[in-house]
Amino acid sequence: MLIRTYADIEKLEGEDALSEAERLLLSSSSIGKLTVLGDGSCPDGPSIERTVRASILRYLVAGGCQDHRVHERGVALGGAWIEGDLDLRYIKALGAVNLTRCTFGSLLDARQAEFPFLQLKGSRVQELILERIVVGGNVVLDCIESRGTVSLSGAEIGGQVTCVDGFLDGAGALALSLQGASVADAVFLSRSRLRGGLSLVGARITGQLNCKQTVIEGSEELLVNSQHAKIGASVFLNELSARGQISFNGAAINGSFHCQDISVTCKTVLALDLERVTITGSLLLNGAKLYGMLSLSAAQVATNCSFEGTTIEATKGYALNAQDLKVEGGLYWRRLSSIRGRVEFASASFRQLADDKASWEMAVDAGMVGSTYEAVFGPTELEFRMAWLRQTANIEASFHPQPYQQLAKF
Repeated sequence: MLIRTYADIEKLEGEDALSEAERLLLSSSSIGKLTVLGDGSCPDGPSIERTVRASILRYLVAGGCQDHRVHERGVALGGAWIEGDLDLRYIKALGAVNLTRCTFGSLLDARQAEFPFLQLKGSRVQELILERIVVGGNVVLDCIESRGTVSLSGAEIGGQVTCVDGFLDGAGALALSLQGASVADAVFLSRSRLRGGLSLVGARITGQLNCKQTVIEGSEELLVNSQHAKIGASVFLNELSARGQISFNGAAINGSFHCQDISVTCKTVLALDLERVTITGSLLLNGAKLYGMLSLSAAQVATNCSFEGTTIEATKGYALNAQDLKVEGGLYWRRLSSIRGRVEFASASFRQLADDKASWEMAVDAGMVGSTYEAVFGPTELEFRMAWLRQTANIEASFHPQPYQQLAKF
């Protein structure tokens, strides 16, 4: 039953009469007070004491009516079992919506709704549709548990999006989508676990993107798709673990790209795709473990690019494709952990090359034809450098003089 007025509520009789939980929520919402049902934890099932019908909640989120005004602070509810589909499509909420540690027995659909603030912290949801919503402040999904896609595609968020310590199960589909979303502050997904893909395609994030210690797994070949995203601060993927491809192809990052101690295992050839990415800070791959190819083709890095302690092991072909890579600072190719597959720096350019003998010896199949650098910080022994040139001055088994001419400048 759709409830639009308090008169509709007064008509509820018999088995449909208001429960004690619903009466408490109606009373508290009129004075801007938090309603906590039971012990405030997520209920495992419906009960007389903790069940609130979705139709009652919808009425309150919309602000009530002339006969029962909701306080300007909005609706705050904790520990409830929400019965039925919560349909908030196109609603303009009067105040903040705080639904913490609630269990949604069915769908929550808020497509194109408007909220001053939205919080579902610690709640359990089925499919969560927040597509094209407009939120003046933050969207808080910390500690959420979902069974079905959480979609904020096309959303306009005036603050942060946080999903820290969450568990998102896409049930065979995407776990989380921010495709085409606009976020005026940062996006925090740290320490969350995703079963299914993450889409940030074309997203515009003014602040940082933080996925530290996030675990992502799924059946998708392209597991994290951030192609053509625009991120206004640094990206943090430190200690992220993914069993599938991660792509930031064509993304623009106004800060540094942190991949320290990341672990990516990909069944296909490409594990980490950073082709044509633009980074105004550094690219830090220290301690990264990539089981599949890393592509930096035509990437642009404004400061440094570091591979210290990195493992790149490809099943076939390239381990690293860095053709046309542009690094305005230093390329730190030293103290690598393991390289298996071809390493290609054809036509790359960097201001300084900081390397060591052991790292080049790992890269038994390497190419530097057309690469340029202004200074070398590494071994100066003639025997090593001559062996390095013989190793890297070939294109398809054909000798090329350019690497010799480049090193001769020093």
